[in-house]
Amino acid sequence: MSQRSLLTQTIDLVEGEHRRMDCHECGGKNTLSISNVNGVLIWHCFRASCTSRGAMPIGYTAANIASTFLRERSAEPFDNLFTVPDVWMSVLRNNDCIKYMEKNNFSHSFMALAASFRYDPQENRFVFLCTGPNGNVCGAMGRRLDNNRVSIAKWKKYYGSVYCFTAKLKKAAFSDHLVVVEDCASACAVSSLVHSMALGGTYFQTPWVGELTRYKRVIIALDPDALYKSFGMSRLVSLVSNCIIWPIQKDLKYYTLQELERLMREQGITRT
Repeated sequence: MSQRSLLTQTIDLVEGEHRRMDCHECGGKNTLSISNVNGVLIWHCFRASCTSRGAMPIGYTAANIASTFLRERSAEPFDNLFTVPDVWMSVLRNNDCIKYMEKNNFSHSFMALAASFRYDPQENRFVFLCTGPNGNVCGAMGRRLDNNRVSIAKWKKYYGSVYCFTAKLKKAAFSDHLVVVEDCASACAVSSLVHSMALGGTYFQTPWVGELTRYKRVIIALDPDALYKSFGMSRLVSLVSNCIIWPIQKDLKYYTLQELERLMREQGITRT
């Protein structure tokens, strides 16, 4: 029996559920990832030598519909798990925050993304607020502004965060494209050109696949030393969208807008 037939006959996942199991094709122990995303069964094996992957519409059972309804009813409270501390303030009240935006080439996007920025005076961090699918704040990532304190991590994902950072400007030149990067500053630097998503050092999670289906192309632009991570992610994303890996030599925050546009033209993304 093929993997496709085995999964459709034996796996019963409700909408949004994710499961790991042994791969029927290569025999890998717990290497097969299976998810039900918007009525589509998605599976792929993490073993590099295995080609088992695919997607197939399975529709909605009564249990799926009930699960979806209940999840939508509880979506707003779920996103509100993260509470923005009252002590956080505007980044414009701290000179180091302003310098950080300038140094990392995203001061041009401040007006459009100002609502997503905060300054944490207690930890001296530039904070990027993470918003969920319905626009509510559901997490935060902070970059330490004092680089001399080597004993403290540069980046911090605040407790209670349940999503990654995204920058989705309506006036982005190529709003039908999404770039996936490692850090928030890079996501902001490219935000006037494309929509962007910053993983913040975490692995791309299968439930986020549904957010990518509306894009014409998803571009993975992770650090050069994260090539294995990029290929693993591309196998999953390619099931729902056209996906390419961007062979960058440095983080996108270190490129000017003109350089970013040139890099995009090299990938066949041009203004019409």
